[in-house]
Parts: sequence; structure tokens; C-alpha cells
Amino acid sequence: MRVIGEDGLPVAEARVEGSGSAGGRLVGASDFEGRLRGEHLPAGEYRLFARHEERGRGTVVFRLGEGEQKEIEIPLLRGQPPGK
Repeated sequence: MRVIGEDGLPVAEARVEGSGSAGGRLVGASDFEGRLRGEHLPAGEYRLFARHEERGRGTVVFRLGEGEQKEIEIPLLRGQPPGK
């Protein structure tokens, strides 16, 4: 997955947390390219939250199929209330 700001540029050091309907979990921080890799996640629906103190917050919901790989973008927006 990749965290991007309102300007469309990658956001480094964004904190990302999320979980899936089948028990998969993702926790970490984005790298200098705004990327964080999730591996060995079971199929199911996922909800990811990303936040960066200066660049904002974002949420994304997606479905991951069995054996599927996806490039997910989480856009951050300033002024987002917690959990949105």
C-alpha cells in the first residue's frame, strides 16, 4: 500500500494500522516512498487507517481475494476527525 498527501505526493513516516475480516492485521509506518508492504494476509475485507501529524488522516476499505496482490492507496486529508 501507499500513503499519499492531498498533493498526490508520497507521505513518509505515516502510521498505518488495520485489520481484516478474517483476522489479518497490518501495523507499521510508511517508508520514504510512502509505501508499506503487507504480506501473508488472508482473504477478506480490510479497513486501514493512516495518520501523519502534519499531513492528515485517511481511511480505506478494500477486499482482498485468495492469493491476490493489490496496490492500495490511502489518501490523507488535513482536518479529518479521528476514525474517519
